[in-house]
Amino acid sequence: MKRKIDQKYLEELTFLKEWNETIINFLILKSKDNSLDIFHQIITETFNKSDLRGMRMIYKDLNEGANDLPLMELNELNQLLSKKFGRNLTEYNNKNLAKIKRIVKKGNISNEEEYRLILNRVEEIYADDTQKDETKILNMLLTNYIKKIDNKNK
Repeated sequence: MKRKIDQKYLEELTFLKEWNETIINFLILKSKDNSLDIFHQIITETFNKSDLRGMRMIYKDLNEGANDLPLMELNELNQLLSKKFGRNLTEYNNKNLAKIKRIVKKGNISNEEEYRLILNRVEEIYADDTQKDETKILNMLLTNYIKKIDNKNK
């Protein structure tokens, strides 16, 4: 049975498709790596299936990957995104930081998504000596979550 798609669903799906394609086009242009063209096919197939969940996953993965660009290229991409969409990766990062703050405040990781979010943050900041306190707190949360999962699996 095919799902009825409402206007809001279609608007988000369309936005994500355009955002994802913008990032892929930028990455192809900068890297001159045509093997990234496969992402166009994946994005198109996901869009044609009206798979909003899949499109959100692509969005999340591309945003995280784009944040690893050299600073000059990241700034250039952010300018492109701001011009085209009125927002950029900085807002995405700010949302993630707000989520991380909520997790730290409650004092534990509740699920796999929160675990990945914290783990990604640790990977971003671990080499920065000015972030040692944050790294220590986040590593403690990760360790406690792993122990909790291990205890459930026993």
